Amino acid sequence: MNREQELMVLLQETCGDIVQTVAKVHRFGKNQESMDKLTDEFGGLLALVKLLTQEGYIDGEELMLAGDRRIKKLEYYMNNKKW
Repeated sequence: MNREQELMVLLQETCGDIVQTVAKVHRFGKNQESMDKLTDEFGGLLALVKLLTQEGYIDGEELMLAGDRRIKKLEYYMNNKKW
């Protein structure tokens, strides 16, 4: 497995761990232990984003712009939800 493949597998695994941790928060409730675990998992994601940026797989400026666009989109839909 080359470096790119390894980083992509790690990214998949880390995102899966985040999904699993969020599901456990929903199932068992929010407590200090679950929030510490969630923080740790997001730290792993942040580490991978940093590595992917440093190694040129992700453009850091574009990433920040994409994040800003996503925030605007989320705010719009969260403020205009129809149940």
